[in-house]
Amino acid sequence: MKRLLSLFGTVLAIFAIAWWVGLDKIVAGYADLDWRWTAAVLALMAVNLVVVIFRLHRVLAHFGCAVPWAVTVRASVSGFVSSLFVFNLFGSILGRQLVLRRHDVPAPALVVASGYERFVMALVGLAAAAGGFVAVFGSHTVVEALARTPLVQAAIVVPLAVALSLAMAGGRHEAVLLRTLLSGPALARFAAVAGISAGANLLVFGAYVAALDAVGVSLPFWQAMGAAAIVTFAASLPISVNGWGVRELAAIYAFGALGVSSHDAVAASVLVGLCATVVVLAAAPLLARREPAATAIVRTVETDAGLPDFDRLAGLLLAHLAAFFLFFQIQASVAGGWISLNLADPLAVLALCLVLVQFAFTRRAPVALAKPFALWLAALSVLFVFAFARGYILFGFSSWAFGNRLVGWLVLLGYSACGALIVASFGGQGRRRLAVSLIATAVVVIVVYSIERTMLSFGVINYFMAANFQGYSGNRNTLSFQLLVCISLALAYTGVQLRAKAGACRAVLMGVLVLGVWQAGSIAGLAATTALLAFALWRWPERRSFVLSAIAVALVLAFVWWAIPNWLSPPVARLLSENSAVFDPSEILAGSSTAERWSSIVGGLSMWRENPLFGGGLGAVVRLNLGATGAPLVTHSTPVWVLAEFGLVGAIAFASLPAWLLWRYRMRLASLALPQHVAIQLLLLFFAVFSMVHDVAFQRIWWLALGALAAGVLKTSSRPAP
Repeated sequence: MKRLLSLFGTVLAIFAIAWWVGLDKIVAGYADLDWRWTAAVLALMAVNLVVVIFRLHRVLAHFGCAVPWAVTVRASVSGFVSSLFVFNLFGSILGRQLVLRRHDVPAPALVVASGYERFVMALVGLAAAAGGFVAVFGSHTVVEALARTPLVQAAIVVPLAVALSLAMAGGRHEAVLLRTLLSGPALARFAAVAGISAGANLLVFGAYVAALDAVGVSLPFWQAMGAAAIVTFAASLPISVNGWGVRELAAIYAFGALGVSSHDAVAASVLVGLCATVVVLAAAPLLARREPAATAIVRTVETDAGLPDFDRLAGLLLAHLAAFFLFFQIQASVAGGWISLNLADPLAVLALCLVLVQFAFTRRAPVALAKPFALWLAALSVLFVFAFARGYILFGFSSWAFGNRLVGWLVLLGYSACGALIVASFGGQGRRRLAVSLIATAVVVIVVYSIERTMLSFGVINYFMAANFQGYSGNRNTLSFQLLVCISLALAYTGVQLRAKAGACRAVLMGVLVLGVWQAGSIAGLAATTALLAFALWRWPERRSFVLSAIAVALVLAFVWWAIPNWLSPPVARLLSENSAVFDPSEILAGSSTAERWSSIVGGLSMWRENPLFGGGLGAVVRLNLGATGAPLVTHSTPVWVLAEFGLVGAIAFASLPAWLLWRYRMRLASLALPQHVAIQLLLLFFAVFSMVHDVAFQRIWWLALGALAAGVLKTSSRPAP
């Protein structure tokens, strides 16, 4: 399904560009094509193919997979050919695995290696793109872009979160992995792969410069290389089929800033894409050659990893990295609508690729989900496809429904896969470690963001920040929801033995989480937190001292942070409040969006009355509000959104798993005290409260936690659960 979605989106983008720029103008750009420069583009792309193959050969060797050069060539070409038809990250992994599986390279090893390769490529490409922005637009654009994206903050928060997580409950596996990643040989190999990637990028940059000359456009060399860096980075993002559509849009933006017309920019970009495709197709006959005899893969000591089990390594990396990075959100405008991008989304995509690829080749999924949860996910997947098709029939294509909902649902499945992967290999210990990583990251986010807002209040820093206390999630309600998930996990695992020092500060960490909800000032978040803590006090007497201690810590921190500035220096208190460094309780009664939210709920109910059985189709609510107000207003109630777009049938499907869980817990009360089931109860409770007034069905952290809580240890695992 994801292949069809990516192909459809790419084709749509290409047709939109052709219509906007003018297909006749693009074709006219090839009328006087300089074939010498075209030959140069072909030559550069051919050399780039060889360099990329060499990079894969080295990356596989770094992870202990010593494959012959001929096998690496075939695997790379197979990946490139597959990427011509499938969205590039999944297509690349799928095509490579078609060859490497015959040579004893397991799918988790390839996914880990490919993820590492993509990470290095992203860092090198991002650095080159930043230099390109300086060359084309000036250095101030880079500073402004960094101020509006949480990349610098992520570079500060993530190492601190890793350190806190290890201090709280770090295990042997994490310690070995961290020592390996920071060892001299590992850093040297990282530098080698980065150098190879930089060389490959320079070849592609040169191909764009040659393509511009081929269509008759001459630019200053360094400016042209800078613009090419921007286009290359955009085309490398795993959101299209082989870069088509995204590459052309980026070319119009980057080369257009240098005075190049839209049709010439598209013509040059298409020429590079066509030459790259020709090179891949020219290499494709290599796949038809007789397959070499299967070769046993030698697990070399070059990795120094101490973690030869790639199933466990994939689960460890994907789950923990997703926990550390999912608190950082970016809003991007695509095809006339806004899409929420998260720094952890590539990790979720990798996890989904691992599940799909391994199941496709072995008929065995690398995760073991509880059967009701797996059936529920399958039913919802069918429901999303049906609702999208119904919406397309009723009102045509909706970019919001396609990008935010349909593709977004696949990303959510990837987050559930991240949570399930670590539990599949590490059992209950993996589930607890994921919970600790989420809690540690949330605490560090609150502390760092509070310091940042305080520095803004006193003029120490001077750049754009949102009006509300929202962390790096893009919205105060999203931050509150994330903190509530972490509070639920903290309440569930408070009885689990951690290190002595960590046990002494658990109440402090919990208090910081509660304080973060207060600082965010979300009414729904405050109500859900109150319900959550009250339920925990009533239901589990053994946790009462912990809950009361955490509330006391939160009250003390709030007193220190809010009351003391008011008493000592009212002007300072006003300054902190104006910059949302300290939450002013009076804001709760001064909300200005209540009427808008109520209007969205009433509109959603009206839509459901018109289509009671199957709803109005995916994206119907946003489309209605766009036509009425010009703004993509969502329904501020998850149950109402489900009824409006999926109808009664969809509501039954969504509610089936929670209803089954309630019945199961009613019949089996003994299981209620287990941390895993305590967490599920708390997640369902606060979700029920929060979702009544907000659309929170697509909160990534909730699906990551659910995936871990619904997963079990694989019976086929060669290692016992810790």
